[in-house]
Amino acid sequence: MLRPAIFALALGLLTGCFSTYTPIQYYDLNPAKTDSKITDVNLLPVRNLSGAGSKLMFKSGNRVEFDEYNSFIQNPDVMLQRNFRELLDNSGGIDGKFKLSINLLRFEFDRDQKQAVLALDVTVKTDGKAPVSRTLSFTSPFAVANGIDPVMAMQKNLDEASRAVAALLTECAK
Repeated sequence: MLRPAIFALALGLLTGCFSTYTPIQYYDLNPAKTDSKITDVNLLPVRNLSGAGSKLMFKSGNRVEFDEYNSFIQNPDVMLQRNFRELLDNSGGIDGKFKLSINLLRFEFDRDQKQAVLALDVTVKTDGKAPVSRTLSFTSPFAVANGIDPVMAMQKNLDEASRAVAALLTECAK
């Protein structure tokens, strides 16, 4: 009577040891495609105030979950820094006419609303003028809450954010 129970327990433990392995999928956000290169800008480091890391962060109500099997290749602030550096022609260096400061406020995936959310606080400082600040928020829907679908929605948000920052810099140049 005891032997079948021990056999069943051992079989259950061994089955757990030989379960299938699920590899982590890594994703990257590509720099946005824009027609114009903006010059004479000093891009300051992007500050991550969102709490997001490289793992995809899903919110559902008051719960926050990090996807163990889907991850970005870098933290969001580093990907945004790379994106905006690509957008800008940093010929101005530290002496650039414009100083661009970006704070990442939200970088998350809302499971309930099925949308990617990106929010930035952008400040442009110009010599002799008052700083211009804007809070930019973008949302894009996704169909399935795992894999590439939410990442593609965030890519759309990043493209829109890049165009908005370019428009703000163009406005400040006038």
